[in-house]
Amino acid sequence: TLDNLNNAYSNQFGSTDPNAVDTQIRFRLATVSPDAMILPEAGISRFDGTTYDDGSPFNTETPGDQFLDVNEAYHLQGENFWDPRQYLNLWVIERRDNRGSAPLPRMLSSNPLPGLDSNPTDYEPNLNDFGGLLLDPDRLIDSGPHEVGHALGLLHPWSDGACGEGDYVDDTFNYLWDGSNYPACPNNLGIEESTSFMDYRGTTDTFTYSQRERMRHALQYGIWIRDLPNSTK
Repeated sequence: TLDNLNNAYSNQFGSTDPNAVDTQIRFRLATVSPDAMILPEAGISRFDGTTYDDGSPFNTETPGDQFLDVNEAYHLQGENFWDPRQYLNLWVIERRDNRGSAPLPRMLSSNPLPGLDSNPTDYEPNLNDFGGLLLDPDRLIDSGPHEVGHALGLLHPWSDGACGEGDYVDDTFNYLWDGSNYPACPNNLGIEESTSFMDYRGTTDTFTYSQRERMRHALQYGIWIRDLPNSTK
């Protein structure tokens, strides 16, 4: 899975999109836990998920069904996350819908990114607002690059309204998500179909130059995640 992720971010998926680039972002497995102990399995910490298969704190999900639905999974994440300034938290959890999810980063207000929330200062991660990346074990390969892209500030490439909206980058294939025909927007740069890892359609094998710049901006000015490149964990 780590090799798959690094291949995706280094443009090793065989993309033929003329805008495809090596993002120059790489990932590695953590070797040290928050309490400074060497991890027996690099990058892995195991939890008994049955403890959280309890219907969620809001009693809105089915207890004991061997799935961690949205709020149950969020409960597990909120109680067990490691400092997101030192770790990119990613949970592999059996989901009923087989879907992944990821939080978008918050930016410092002094250096915002369109489409993302911002805050004037950094602040301590807390149980109530923290959510890390969530992947279903059956979809690690295809959803990993996509969800990590969200965690680094990328949005879906389509527009729900005007074609000028969407993912706020100018070199992905932009189209209207209308539930049927998905008409292309007129501002595409000679691209005839979507190849973006951030799409649900197309060949999903590409990160573009503008996506790379957006992720690098997030890694420089994002709350918590701007410290990740310097982590020694």
